[in-house]
Amino acid sequence: GLQVGAAAAGQRGQQVGRAELLARVRGELPPDEAIRRLVRLADQMVAAAPPDPLVAAAAQRLGRPGARVGAVARELGVSERQLHRRCLAAVGYGPVLLRRVLRFRRFVSRVDAGGRLDDLASLAAGAGYADQAHLSRESRELAGLPPAALARLRAMPVPGPPPGAAPDPASAPPHRASVPPHRAIQEGRWS
Repeated sequence: GLQVGAAAAGQRGQQVGRAELLARVRGELPPDEAIRRLVRLADQMVAAAPPDPLVAAAAQRLGRPGARVGAVARELGVSERQLHRRCLAAVGYGPVLLRRVLRFRRFVSRVDAGGRLDDLASLAAGAGYADQAHLSRESRELAGLPPAALARLRAMPVPGPPPGAAPDPASAPPHRASVPPHRAIQEGRWS
């Protein structure tokens, strides 16, 4: 599992299943207390090892449509190699993959905001993809699903207790499905 204070590059590829995460974080806690504890843990992790300001600035710039790694490195006054090393240490992968993930998040945010699924080409262009085929390849690579299937999955509520039934403390509250990182759906690590 992930360790507090460990370099992100050493944690790359490690994933915690939903059930294991809930068991670690929540146990017998009510869902709202579990979320508070998770947020507190994240705050403690940031306080223990504040984010690298250069990587934070790079992520902000790489999150913009049309961003280029070389241009971002020059703008920040470092070499591409130095930017790669710093990104690897901070987030677990280099700036090129970070740019791809951020672009994909733009697409997911547009879907979540009610983007029309019958016009994936416009959603793709608005998120910074060259065309719909580019979005489709990226969606399959990063989420393990084509974009329309991912959008339908995100729109589905996660089942909760039947109406009128007492809530089961071991189950998560109903919420929207989230995008698990890098092929987690495809590999069956997200349930």
